[in-house]
Amino acid sequence: MERPPAFLTTSTILLCFSQDIKTAQKLYVDFVERGIDDETSKRIESGGVCGGEDFQAKIFEFIEDKRSIKDIPRRERYAGRPPIEGILDGWQDLRDRNERIFRAVHEFGYTQSAVANHLGLAPSTICEIVGSHLRYSEGR
Repeated sequence: MERPPAFLTTSTILLCFSQDIKTAQKLYVDFVERGIDDETSKRIESGGVCGGEDFQAKIFEFIEDKRSIKDIPRRERYAGRPPIEGILDGWQDLRDRNERIFRAVHEFGYTQSAVANHLGLAPSTICEIVGSHLRYSEGR
């Protein structure tokens, strides 16, 4: 077998599992064989950051001043945002639902289409809710 190039190393990854190389290799194999759970899979698919809630919040806050740079893809500008379920599920009344819809779009960068799909509403309904919220907040 040919020796890999010097820049190609597994030590950084293995050190996340153990200081002992044999133990690290076994733990890594176990980790890969277990696969990704549903929550992590959804987070990865939505462009989210893997890690605890505190870590995600720090990342979200850290990149806040980069959100207006349109050259950075949306999923990267809003990395660390909470999953859409965490924002939209569990609303108490229509006012609460509409506030959550507005926040999902304007604070957390979800598209109106993604919000509509999640809630089972027409995209035009989401557009009207967001527009009404903007008009109301400008009129204050």
